[in-house]
Amino acid sequence: MKFGDEGDRKAAVAFWAVEVAIFAAMFAAVAGGVAPGLEWHPAWYLEATCVMCALLLSVIPALRLAGAVKMPWWLNILLAADVYVYSVSLLLGYYMNPDTMGWWGFFGHVLSSMSVGAVVFLALCLIEKHSPPHVTLGSNAAIHCYTLMISLAFGGVWEVMEGYVDVIAGDSIMVYGNFDTLDDLRADLLGSAIMVFIAGLMMRGRTAADIAGTTYMRNPLKGRGEQRGSGQPFYIPCILALQRNQRWHVSKRPSTGSWTSPSA
Repeated sequence: MKFGDEGDRKAAVAFWAVEVAIFAAMFAAVAGGVAPGLEWHPAWYLEATCVMCALLLSVIPALRLAGAVKMPWWLNILLAADVYVYSVSLLLGYYMNPDTMGWWGFFGHVLSSMSVGAVVFLALCLIEKHSPPHVTLGSNAAIHCYTLMISLAFGGVWEVMEGYVDVIAGDSIMVYGNFDTLDDLRADLLGSAIMVFIAGLMMRGRTAADIAGTTYMRNPLKGRGEQRGSGQPFYIPCILALQRNQRWHVSKRPSTGSWTSPSA
């Protein structure tokens, strides 16, 4: 199925319609007072979760219909699974149910960490592919290290956000106990490590450019030419701006072609 053709657009519309129907049903269950999660969570929180998750998943088909981005199938599946597991678990009360609270919450965070790691990994591959020749992230091993560190950092920021939400709300909405944050961080480490392992398998005999080539990107305002592995992603102007700024501090020796400080 070619990016932007009629079949691709129909697939995006079908995905969008199913997603909206599922979250509408979940919202109706909360509004009707039949969601089991209402025993542990306030109705407004579950309703807001349905709305936010629906909007989040709508980004994927919206970008495809706009002709801007088409992500690889494995990333689409992972992101959708993460969002559905999180939202359905809240509605069913799995995060607070004593029978499922321990292992299910850990599983949910592992899946979320894998999703974050997948996005970071793909973004790093795209940056590596489209960066100027003298700008590189290093070897494949370096990309894996960056993926792990950035994913763990995001997990830490998320836990801080959860704590402040509870402080502002004046109730335990996102933090479910004294050791919840510690368990979540352990899950973040495991999920990030699993994603790095999977990324290592994906890059066996392949380069970052090969991985980036599975993502279709183009500017819909500049026509609909074929853009597999080509074109200029949105972050390239930022890299070029940094490169121009670098010239104020670094000079290039014509004789050797090496980069040295002007004062050297």
